[in-house]
Amino acid sequence: MNWPALPFVRLILPLVLGILLGIQPIQLSVSGLLLTFGSLLLSLFLIARRRLAFQYRRWYGVLLYTGLLVLGYLLTLFHTPRHHSHHLEGVAGSARYWQLEVREIKPGAKTIRLQGLARAAIDSAGTLWPVRGRVLIYLPPDSAAQRLIPGQQIVFRAPLEVISPPRNPHAFDFAAYMSKKGIYHRAFPQSEQWTALSPPTTNWHSRLYQLQQYCLRVLDKHLPDPTTLAVGAALIMGERDLISEEVRQAYTDTGAIHVLAVSGLHVGIIYLGLGWLLTRLRINGKKWRWPRSFLLLLSVWSFALFTGGSASVLRAASMFSFLIVGEALYRRHNIYNTLAASAFLLLCIQPMLLFDVGFQLSYLAVVGIVFFQGRIYRMWFIPHRAGDYLWKLASVSIAAQLTTLPISLFYFHQFPLYFWLSGWIVVPAALVILCLGLALLCLHAFPFLPDLLGQLLATVINGMNQLIFQIEQLPMALLSGIWLGSGVVLLLYAILINIMRGLHDRRLRPIQWALIGLIGAGCWFNVAIWQAERQQVITAYHIYGHTALDFFAGRTAYTLTDLPIAHPRLLMAAENHRTFHRIHQRLHVPLQDSSFYSSSLSFYQGYFQMADKTGLILESLPTIQPAAPIPIDFVLLRGNAKIQLQQLAAIYQPRMLIFDVSNYRNRIKQWTTECKQLGIPCHDISTQGAWIWQPQ
Repeated sequence: MNWPALPFVRLILPLVLGILLGIQPIQLSVSGLLLTFGSLLLSLFLIARRRLAFQYRRWYGVLLYTGLLVLGYLLTLFHTPRHHSHHLEGVAGSARYWQLEVREIKPGAKTIRLQGLARAAIDSAGTLWPVRGRVLIYLPPDSAAQRLIPGQQIVFRAPLEVISPPRNPHAFDFAAYMSKKGIYHRAFPQSEQWTALSPPTTNWHSRLYQLQQYCLRVLDKHLPDPTTLAVGAALIMGERDLISEEVRQAYTDTGAIHVLAVSGLHVGIIYLGLGWLLTRLRINGKKWRWPRSFLLLLSVWSFALFTGGSASVLRAASMFSFLIVGEALYRRHNIYNTLAASAFLLLCIQPMLLFDVGFQLSYLAVVGIVFFQGRIYRMWFIPHRAGDYLWKLASVSIAAQLTTLPISLFYFHQFPLYFWLSGWIVVPAALVILCLGLALLCLHAFPFLPDLLGQLLATVINGMNQLIFQIEQLPMALLSGIWLGSGVVLLLYAILINIMRGLHDRRLRPIQWALIGLIGAGCWFNVAIWQAERQQVITAYHIYGHTALDFFAGRTAYTLTDLPIAHPRLLMAAENHRTFHRIHQRLHVPLQDSSFYSSSLSFYQGYFQMADKTGLILESLPTIQPAAPIPIDFVLLRGNAKIQLQQLAAIYQPRMLIFDVSNYRNRIKQWTTECKQLGIPCHDISTQGAWIWQPQ
């Protein structure tokens, strides 16, 4: 590896380390850090002006890397809103009224979600406080909320609540996801609790939103089918809110979901298409190099902003920007250095992009395509032109999967086996759809031509959708239930890096280290399976208004619930937890059933026994009471049970009481107070989250 030709690859490492350290900042003086950073810059400047002996040049690198590490730390602190002096967190508990500038609008079936920037707060004494901070606002979908546009100011009266962490184990952590975006609070004002201030502020947010809504109406006119419109809007404009869960699942299960997010593929089409057009117009050569570069940069970034500026499209736009400027300067470029330079620039602007899944996947995919695609493609020579084209597309998909597989399994716990087949469909279809869609948006005012373009666009989208649905139905289309920890992911990437080193340098030693790593990964996997085969776990989930328990006996899960086994709320609450425990068999035990018996679990009229633990699910006390108290390990109260705990304790002598979320909140508070008086341990699922038991 020619390290002198890859300066940004080396420089981005200490910057990333500084960002990671800034996520959990230690108590350091910011002014002291700024002084340190300034001193390092001055030292670097003075050293750079002198010719140093070779043995002292290492100190220049030490100072440079230390300065970048401090820079990453400071950037993270600066982009963490709760560290700012006027952040709304300081007055969130006392403010009665809030003034908010709307930044993003996400319409939904039950609510309209706004993301806004708080400007001012008024407390109970009538004091006006200038504040800053982003907030999520959920409004009823009435006509007033539907007329809001970005840039508009609203005033609302509703308490701000901290976005709570997940109540179920291993569920998606929405609070952590939003905190990386600088959002920690949300509010739910009713229709009478908010009002819009007029006139709305005109800025680039509002103008861009109005342009997007106008383009969406144009597509809606020519694509009347909701599914066709949803896929077309996602491919052309980056608007994914219209996609139904069925379509989203089909594209996810076939490995084609990336095409529904505007990414490097779309930006590359814009770059190559406009470059071809400028060449046809004879806008090339030395005298046109800067006007040509300006037009290319303007088109790439205009498209990136028009489609919402996601992490993947920002990565692609910045990378192509470096390529365009390099061509204008007649500089030879190294693709790895260009990638690292674009990532370095984006992280300096917004360091929290480092934790964006799309940002991580997009860079890893490009690295895989650049390094592996040519090597994979040369492994099979196909003389036929059509076969060669299909193999080239497949080699691109395989190369991208090699570098994104560990982190994809870490986040999504599944792997689509026919990703190469869906790639044959979505890549050429995306090219045609994007060209037809942009032509339709640009030429919609002309007569006759937009109708023809709309019909062609609808035909291509429908054909792509049908083929994706057919691939989804193929046997073994998806491997699911895969759980990787962060340590295993790091091990897999260490293996991959050694393989890449061995292939690049043509050395055997890195390949040997990779094989040792693979043996270690295999041992970890077998130990994890061995542990799963012997596990015994009981979990009571947090599902509002319902009861659901999982009994894990080995790799079998017995689900005791009043919900259907495939209910979306049950799957959302429990599926990741089941994957974590490596469950491969699920058995449904409806609460309405009077009895169920197996070698691992016995259930009879509310009583259950697993191993040496006994439990009881109660909605009311029995009319016929036993002659002597019955010791019970766990008693779960559900369905707003009208039970006095003192009487219950006299009948069953429970060692633990559990209150799930099918009970009224006031009743749970009353039970919690009684438990303290009786000295009985209790667990309130509504506030403490899911209850889990497993042997110590």
